[in-house]
Amino acid sequence: MKSEISKKLLIFSLYGIAAFPLLPEEILGLPVILLFISSVINFIETKKINFNYKKLFIATIPFILFLFSSFYSDDFSYAFKKVSGTRLSLLVVPLSFFLLKSESIQHIKSNLTKFQMLFSISSLLLCVIYFTYLPFIEPSNNPAFVFPSGFFFKFAVNDIPYFHIEPVYFSFLITLSLINTVHLFTTKKLNSFFFIIIIIIYLSVVFLLVSKIAILFTILFGAWFIFFKLKRKKISIILIILALLIIYPIYQIPSIKYEVEELQYFYKGKKRAKDDSTQQRYRVTKSSLDLAKQVNPLIGTGIGDVQKELNEVYEKNNYEELLTKKFDTHNQFISIFLGVGIIGLLGLMAHLISLIVLAFNKKFNYSLWALLFIILQMFTETVLERQLPVIVYSFLISFILFLPKNLSFNKKRR
Repeated sequence: MKSEISKKLLIFSLYGIAAFPLLPEEILGLPVILLFISSVINFIETKKINFNYKKLFIATIPFILFLFSSFYSDDFSYAFKKVSGTRLSLLVVPLSFFLLKSESIQHIKSNLTKFQMLFSISSLLLCVIYFTYLPFIEPSNNPAFVFPSGFFFKFAVNDIPYFHIEPVYFSFLITLSLINTVHLFTTKKLNSFFFIIIIIIYLSVVFLLVSKIAILFTILFGAWFIFFKLKRKKISIILIILALLIIYPIYQIPSIKYEVEELQYFYKGKKRAKDDSTQQRYRVTKSSLDLAKQVNPLIGTGIGDVQKELNEVYEKNNYEELLTKKFDTHNQFISIFLGVGIIGLLGLMAHLISLIVLAFNKKFNYSLWALLFIILQMFTETVLERQLPVIVYSFLISFILFLPKNLSFNKKRR
């Protein structure tokens, strides 16, 4: 009886993660807590003997690095608060999978398709809510934020009540869900009609929000899918022709056109606007690299002090808008170097390479694509320092590390 309760609690927590796109910010960590409780109960009941400490170590390298760095931060209380709050999932989620017996892992495997379906449906509903809310957004006094300007669709995400999700992480979730939905289609869990409808909605959101990394990745992933996974030549040809035909209409989307023009102006040494996003990114990166020259190259400055010292560089460079908003590095690799030095950077690289190799060897093709997308996103965002991406990442790497090689959802489409 107890075993059944722990199994149900385990699956319920995983369904909570699958419904992640629809959860409000205040309870994002609830499924993680439920997962840990269910895994502890499961461990007590089954008395697992064989433990794979190597996999647990690989999974928790980022958390270990952050924890290590917190102890020599001048602002230890702030550093420890970050480690025990936002980044705790980097320890708790892999540890939960580590404690599970093989029977429980198999139970997760048997429910994996439902998990995937729920994640796609949740993401789809979030997109529908977004589109439904667009007509009700109050007009802005700033012309740059008025429909159909380049900023309207992107910043409309911030105004949606209840969710409080940043545009970049909205794109982040939808792109991962796109990979997941293609996965369901290739394994015949989703028919062509619903697949096309869902993908069109996902792509609409990705292009309207104009996350450069998400768009670039979607193009690469789409090319791989069409040329290497989609075995029907006629459909492949049709999709290629459609992709070529929609290039110009996509370019005419205000937000897309604005971003392209912004890049063109930047490379010409001009400004598209007084403080466009490209200029801000440049100043953030410049300030981060300036700070990188000052910190201890071996162990960094401590994660509790990175933002404080970066703010001092902003002030020294007279970047008042960056200082006011307290911009972080917007680059996970630079951030971990600043906080944990070369030790942290090498540790993160070893962690990521191990995951890539393992996903490749297990032939977890779609998990590998999802991992590559997150790594790509690390070049423009501090993914391991924000709650939403941290939780998603923790579950992804736990699936790669702890789920068995012979997963049914990796079968090829015939």
